[in-house]
Amino acid sequence: MLRRFPHLYIMKITTCLVGSFSSGKSTLLKRYMLKNDFDKPELQPTIGMAGLEKHTVIDNAQIKNIIFDTAGQERFSSLIPIYLRNCDILIFTIDSSDYYNSFKYFKLVIPGIIDLNKYIVVCFTKTDLVSIKENKRVQEIHDILVKYNKQYNIVYTSSIKNINVDMVFTYYLKQVLDDISISTFDKSIQVSDDETSTGCCILS
Repeated sequence: MLRRFPHLYIMKITTCLVGSFSSGKSTLLKRYMLKNDFDKPELQPTIGMAGLEKHTVIDNAQIKNIIFDTAGQERFSSLIPIYLRNCDILIFTIDSSDYYNSFKYFKLVIPGIIDLNKYIVVCFTKTDLVSIKENKRVQEIHDILVKYNKQYNIVYTSSIKNINVDMVFTYYLKQVLDDISISTFDKSIQVSDDETSTGCCILS
């Protein structure tokens, strides 16, 4: 049970997961949603896009985070800008164990979507399999992103070992909350204790 907030406002934001096929997007999202109930999943490839909803409370606002998981096959890459049009946070996954294909996809997709998002998280997945910190490959990512005037952060994760998974999804939530340009912040909405529990649901 969350403590009572006298004026708890609802803010809806959207987060979008983008990355090459089998780069760990769905597994990362499943670990974030299920926490300690997570088992190593046997997931089917995402077709098009799937959405989940996660509620968290920061300061005096309840954040309803709509998280979209996109397909990583190249044949769906032309649809990515459509999914990202109204997205607040972009999470781009790079498979540490298959860097070549992940980086190839990154270079293919990022020019067309870089201006659609203010906040970008580059998430190196599967770091339990390959140590990539301080690797020259990470510098390649920096060299591309530094050309754009965007806020970005690089996070090293392992969904299987639950390393830095929450950080990927929560790193920019406070910044988005404080960003007065986000039009979805409706200060006229107030909620009671019964409406502030954390949870998730599948979007239809």
